[in-house]
Amino acid sequence: MQKITLSRFDKNRNYGLRDSYIACVDSSANCYGIMAYMENSRDRLMQFNDEPRAWSFASWKKGENTKANLIEASAIILEYPLSAWERLASKMLETGYTHFWVSTETKTANTISLIIPLASSVGTAHYERLAAVFVQKLDEYELVDGCLAATHLIHVYATSVIDKVEGYRGCLDPLLYVKMTARQYQRDAKVFYGKMPKAAAVHLSPPVVTSADYITDDNNLFLFPLTEKERQQRATDALLDSMGIKER
Repeated sequence: MQKITLSRFDKNRNYGLRDSYIACVDSSANCYGIMAYMENSRDRLMQFNDEPRAWSFASWKKGENTKANLIEASAIILEYPLSAWERLASKMLETGYTHFWVSTETKTANTISLIIPLASSVGTAHYERLAAVFVQKLDEYELVDGCLAATHLIHVYATSVIDKVEGYRGCLDPLLYVKMTARQYQRDAKVFYGKMPKAAAVHLSPPVVTSADYITDDNNLFLFPLTEKERQQRATDALLDSMGIKER
């Protein structure tokens, strides 16, 4: 059975690890499912004021959620504006991978967190590559700042919606996926946060001359491009020809 870790952090001045649960992605007679842990942790927020609200799906050394304390991640977490949920749900179904949805929040907005369990846990370096190329596959870029890092924490609340979607491919195999995308260019993570990647800038000044700008005819494949003065002269000649006037 595929295992996944849920770690909870206290939200104080510095996030500190409270506890961790290791469970199965799919519940069975021999293995408690992670959904039960997630739902129980959420429900306790309604009953107790000191319950941890910050979640991670990685294993940690004791202490804060720093890269030095992270041992390995058992799932990818991608956090988006709540408005992106419907689009994301459709695209995730197409991938065929098992995943979870958790409605979350930041200091300024309601968000939706996509949890993608991994067939095997990964370290920080593999995680960031894996998360970045998967976002490019989804083609959805309005991510919450910092969520492509393995140290990212999501924040749940007492009425958070938690849902699981079974995929016909099961859990994402990180080693296989990295091999499949080995030649895919990994964009700088910063372009994914808060907005869509910028389109190519419009030329505000004439572009560099290329071979496409050269004059060609049947006898000359490559001639020097016209100068500005020659362009103006040709324009004048064309205008005079259109008026039936021949320059003397």
